[in-house]
Amino acid sequence: MSRLRWLTAGESHGPALVATLEGLPAGVPGHGLSLGSPVAIMVGNTEWPKWEKVMAADPVDEAELAEL
Repeated sequence: MSRLRWLTAGESHGPALVATLEGLPAGVPGHGLSLGSPVAIMVGNTEWPKWEKVMAADPVDEAELAEL
């Protein structure tokens, strides 16, 4: 019996989240058939461009922030 393992990476306020599913057998239908290797999906954060400056590690000029 195969065990499924679900891994995620990324931050909810970052540019994207990634998920990986391991243990999926070959031949599972989806957009084609699975190969038996891990399956990964990336979900982009459409809000990221609005937060990129605000969440920056480097200081951001207050006038620039006011424009956002």
